[in-house]
Amino acid sequence: MGETMSIKKALKTKIESVTQAASAGLKVYYGIAPQQAGYPYAILNRIGGYAFGDQGGDECASREVFQLDLYHDDDEGMEIIRNAIISAINAQGRVTWSSIVVHSCTIDSVQDLTELETEGNEEGAVRQMIEIVIVYNR
Repeated sequence: MGETMSIKKALKTKIESVTQAASAGLKVYYGIAPQQAGYPYAILNRIGGYAFGDQGGDECASREVFQLDLYHDDDEGMEIIRNAIISAINAQGRVTWSSIVVHSCTIDSVQDLTELETEGNEEGAVRQMIEIVIVYNR
């Protein structure tokens, strides 16, 4: 569980450090956002994962799947932040995030879920979901 939290924290840090996201004031929350969260914000959840490779050596690796739900109050701002995040985290080959060796980070899917936001605090919100797959050393 410690490895998962480390990669989750590294992913959150990476997303929050994207220039366009940071300048727009994007906040990333785990699991659920506070009731009065201001736009833009994101919710990061781990969907699943598994370990593979040599359990005793340096080749131990994990594959984790995360879902990032982005919320914004306008389409143009959403598009700018979404595209910048995708460009920043989409990595092939060995890169290091917060001292974790990431072998690959791919975008599995992107969906516009705005139509689901029809009531409550999110009425009128623009919502997009990015599914992220990360393979990294444990």
